[in-house]
Amino acid sequence: MTLLHKGFDETRRLGLQRETEQLVRQASSADETGMLVVDSVVPGGPANKHLEPGDILVRVNGEVVTQFLILETLLDDNVGNEIDLELERGGVPLKVTLQVQNLHSITPDYFLEVSGGVIHPLSYQQARNFRFHCGLVYVAEPGYMLSRAGVARHSIIKKLNGKEIEQVEDFIFILSKLSRGARVPLEFISHVDRHRRKSVLVTVDRHEWYAQPQLYTRDDATGLWDRRPAMSPIASLAAPLAVSYDEKGPTLEPQVLLDGEVDGMEGESKVVDRDLTNIGINISVDGNLSDSQTFLSNITSDARAETKKRRLHHQVADDGLVASDCMIETGLDDSRVMENIPSLDEPGGAGTMNASAAEQLIEPTLVMFEVHIPPSSMLDGVHAQHFFGTGVVVYHSTTMGLVAVDKNTVAISVSDVMLAFAAYPMEIPAEVVFLHPVHNYALVAYDPAALGPAGAAAVRAAALLPEPALRRGDAVYLVGLNRSLQATSRKSIVTNPGAALNIGAADCPRHRAMNMEVIELDTDFGHTFSGVLADELGRVQALWGSFSTQALAKKDPIRRQVLRVKGCLAGSRAELVLEQGDMLLAIDGEPITNFRDVENACQRLDECKDPEGNLRMTVFRQGLELELLVGTDVRDGFGTTHMANWCGSVVQDPHPAVRALGFLPEEGHGVYVARWCHGSPVHRYGLYALQWIVEVNGKPTPDLQTFVNVTKELEHAWRRRTIKALGDNF
Repeated sequence: MTLLHKGFDETRRLGLQRETEQLVRQASSADETGMLVVDSVVPGGPANKHLEPGDILVRVNGEVVTQFLILETLLDDNVGNEIDLELERGGVPLKVTLQVQNLHSITPDYFLEVSGGVIHPLSYQQARNFRFHCGLVYVAEPGYMLSRAGVARHSIIKKLNGKEIEQVEDFIFILSKLSRGARVPLEFISHVDRHRRKSVLVTVDRHEWYAQPQLYTRDDATGLWDRRPAMSPIASLAAPLAVSYDEKGPTLEPQVLLDGEVDGMEGESKVVDRDLTNIGINISVDGNLSDSQTFLSNITSDARAETKKRRLHHQVADDGLVASDCMIETGLDDSRVMENIPSLDEPGGAGTMNASAAEQLIEPTLVMFEVHIPPSSMLDGVHAQHFFGTGVVVYHSTTMGLVAVDKNTVAISVSDVMLAFAAYPMEIPAEVVFLHPVHNYALVAYDPAALGPAGAAAVRAAALLPEPALRRGDAVYLVGLNRSLQATSRKSIVTNPGAALNIGAADCPRHRAMNMEVIELDTDFGHTFSGVLADELGRVQALWGSFSTQALAKKDPIRRQVLRVKGCLAGSRAELVLEQGDMLLAIDGEPITNFRDVENACQRLDECKDPEGNLRMTVFRQGLELELLVGTDVRDGFGTTHMANWCGSVVQDPHPAVRALGFLPEEGHGVYVARWCHGSPVHRYGLYALQWIVEVNGKPTPDLQTFVNVTKELEHAWRRRTIKALGDNF
């Protein structure tokens, strides 16, 4: 628990009896001005359920205590024993017996280091600050794996791969059952939004950029931290099987992984933005990719690099890739780290044209890249850790695919690359196999088998048009992807096919194109757009270098999306049935792809006058397809109809937007504080907006009318208990 020293005027407002105040004044020194008051109680601690904020401490083991130093001495002398407390709560005397805990027993003496992150049991100090239970699984530092998924520092992990997490050992056990590269759901909460769980997809470190998870334990005898593997070698993360290629065809082999430790580094990066739109680089690509044999590299070993080069050469040569002397244009841009890449039909884009033949032909060849770079591997002066961009499939067979992309998207080979295909909205991992040492392009390989038979058939390689070279006045179509993985295009004219390129050096040395000529266009497409330049027949003449869901294509071939449950209104009938992350596939057997479909299903309930108001929903959850009966709630169109002004605040029943936070107090819906006024009584005592008042002077206030009735009986002094919508309880 946490106590504050408050003056006698404040304790009288909290209900301290005059007789008690006189007793304390007589037992204390003449200069005593106040008493100790409970400010907060740690959930799950010895004082939980016994003490409440606002309780006034009178005696400890029969001795009047008004100073922290005296209380500290009494507690230190009774560690492991019980003490008797005498208090007053709203003018009512109370006696409580509590166990004095050893502070060392609730201070963690070990932590888990995984993928550059630090996880340990929540300490008493942080439990007091955040008002959580001690011992919860606490993220002190997210590191690469967790930060990549969006898990913030100070988060509390609640679930991993659908399993409840109550202690660090649970996290280690579940992690040990996962293979490297596995993508599993993780649920967590944070102290700033404590009542609502957030769900993210965590990708287990596929390349093992960091050492195996380590467990550090403090040795109090030496003062050092002893390290040991968190998982036994048998239970260590299993290596995924990689598809390799040789003359005999595809084979499966375990991936070669790095071994060793890498110290964590700060993940901040500076994004350098350059005004380099409407230019491109001409790049010559040899038909059998012989140049790539010289420059293919892999970070694991030279031998593995040579094997990869040889497999790539044999595979491409055997299938006969036609790509000789292709002119590839790369719009140079260092702001590719921006996540919100505008499409041509968005403000700031280049505008749209009617769907062209080029657009329809090019769409199956376009791929959206998402690239993550570990903080420990910021090589070659790379300026950021997260990149987006668009590439084009230049080779696709049953055993291997290759995608060309600019090096501002794939800057280094030490990257985790995910590809999302426009032809078949599915996200799969890929490997960087070639980074041109001079020109601004890279080749990334993927396994078509990961797309499945339908996806592999839908994706195709672009038809490349190396000749004739683009000339001034030539009409070209810029075709790219918007954030919904839909192709969009715009016609443009080449204004200068051979403009000299001059890019200044960055503050931190890194790759930049030099000694090149570029192509200029007559239209400003925006410096974050990427795609390809094609002729009217859809043949790719240039790469304009600079986003994944399973499609319900038969239902909606254009939209190609499903709805995912982000949350349920607190107190609704659906709250106990649907879970965050559920993907809605169908209602009453009818496929669902947009919000209008859900509205139509609800309207059909009114037409059939179903008294129960249930919908039979088909959802996809944790890899399983489930049939659920979900109840609906009737809402009117009148909005909030009652409110009250009290002590400088505006209070009301919780409105839908508040319920959408996913939490209502267990004591009832409570009364929601919508506004407060400066200089008012509620301002003085910290009763601000975004709080629920659930109790006044010990009387519950589950709704507005009850609150009005209780406050009518108040005189000058009052005590209230509130729960914050976002943050801590008081």
